[in-house]
Amino acid sequence: MAMRFTLFRNISIGWKYGAVLASVIFLFTVSAVLVYVNLHNVQKNVETLQNRSDLVSNISQLESLYQAKDIRIADFILAPDSKILEEFADNQNSISLLMERIRPFIASAGEQEFFDEIVEKDQVINGLFLNKLVPAVENTNTALVMELRSDARDIRDETVLAISNLRMVINNQQTQTVYEANEGLVDTVVMLGTSIIISAIFGALLVMLVNRFIRKRLQRLIKTAEQIAEGNLAIDDTSSQSKDEIGQLSQAVNSMKARLREMLHHITVVSETVNRQSDEVSLSAYEVTDGSVQVASTMQDLASGSSDQAQAAAHLSETMAEFMSALEEASTYGGQIVTVSSHVQGLTEDGRRMMNLSLDQMRSIDHIVKTSVTKVRRLEKQSQQITSLVEVIKDIAKQTNLLALNAGIEAARAGEQGKGFVVVASEVRRLAEQVASSVADITIIVDGIQVETNGVVSSLEDGYHEVTQGTLKLSSTGETFDLIGRSVTDMATHSEVISRHLTGMVQGSQQMEDKIIHIAHVAEEAAVIVEQASASVGQCRYAMEDITGSSKQLALLVEDLNGLLKKFSTQ
Repeated sequence: MAMRFTLFRNISIGWKYGAVLASVIFLFTVSAVLVYVNLHNVQKNVETLQNRSDLVSNISQLESLYQAKDIRIADFILAPDSKILEEFADNQNSISLLMERIRPFIASAGEQEFFDEIVEKDQVINGLFLNKLVPAVENTNTALVMELRSDARDIRDETVLAISNLRMVINNQQTQTVYEANEGLVDTVVMLGTSIIISAIFGALLVMLVNRFIRKRLQRLIKTAEQIAEGNLAIDDTSSQSKDEIGQLSQAVNSMKARLREMLHHITVVSETVNRQSDEVSLSAYEVTDGSVQVASTMQDLASGSSDQAQAAAHLSETMAEFMSALEEASTYGGQIVTVSSHVQGLTEDGRRMMNLSLDQMRSIDHIVKTSVTKVRRLEKQSQQITSLVEVIKDIAKQTNLLALNAGIEAARAGEQGKGFVVVASEVRRLAEQVASSVADITIIVDGIQVETNGVVSSLEDGYHEVTQGTLKLSSTGETFDLIGRSVTDMATHSEVISRHLTGMVQGSQQMEDKIIHIAHVAEEAAVIVEQASASVGQCRYAMEDITGSSKQLALLVEDLNGLLKKFSTQ
């Protein structure tokens, strides 16, 4: 852990914010991928549900066609006619086409078993009617006809039972598909909300930590620079173990402060030496008037002092050159910090663009959810159409039952001639009752489908609401990146303040170097005056007056230099 923190501390400021931005973008990308996968699965479940609804409708239609086939058989027994045979053939073609439509949607082994049984029973009843019952009716073999009719009724009952079992299996699978779709939507909503909250909190915490880490170190560095600008060189060194831009600037400030201390020490020593030599020169000038005997000795001492003063001034000039170099280096680092701040602002703009891309992905998810809602509502309309068809079949069954009842009454009035018609009428009434019972079952199933469809619509609308909330959260995260940009701008402003302070120090150092050069020139003039005094004793008095004036000027310069040195505190 310590090694990771050290590595993070040593990278540049731009890379720190880049790492934070990359982490947040990675979290949002993972969230978007997971939500898209879940919504895609939900969409597949909805499509499966729609296919299953169509399959239930086709099976109900198959049952109706099969009932109609049985009615054609009964009609042919009562009144043999070629038209009934044609209707039977048309009915069989409709059943074959409907079976071909149903066959691709048979998925499980149980569904396949019931479907094969239906196909087999249909082939058996076709053979029974065309190959046995039709010849028996044409030959007026009543006993055989009634026996074959009983066999056909048994096969019909078995086929209707197989169709009911197939419909029940499909309904169970449809219910399971609806449950899985609801579960997928709930998981998607929970995952979306959780990922958005976690990403926002994680990104905000990382930005706050990085800002706090950088701001704290910059504030310490700014205080140190302000103290140096005010002349306080006795403050402690800024401790920074990092190798980023702030660490490099901290090391440069410490080095500059150490060199300033050293140069101020040398300047103080040189100033004291110059002040002492100036006093000696003044004393020597006054003593020259007492006698020419001491002139040679005094001139020798004065020449020696002037030489030392010139050497000290030269050394001081070199020290000031080093001080100027250190200040220029510190100013260069300040400019680099401003450049890095501009780079961080660029990274912040990149983060804002990535947030806009995330918003586009959320809008794409919103479009998918809207499409799913539209499909489920279309499924609801189809279920309502099935309900309307069921109502029509129910009315037909009631009318058929009423007609059968009337036919039974009329057959009873006819006596012996109407006995056969009574059997037919009772058979028709029994078929009408079976149709009514099947219609009631279909009504219950269709109502269940509508309830489940309404539930799916509600869940999809909730998912659409959550996607909208997620879009708002992403917009809030974009505002957080705007706050980061403003913080980086503040940091660039502080860096510019530091750079201006360093520039002012460079200008002050240039003025100090000019003063030292002036001192060196004065020392050179004093040496010239000493040489002239040694060459001409006769002009000693005038030369000493010049030396006295020069000494006074030198004393003033030393006082100015001491005033400048007092502005800096080294203790």
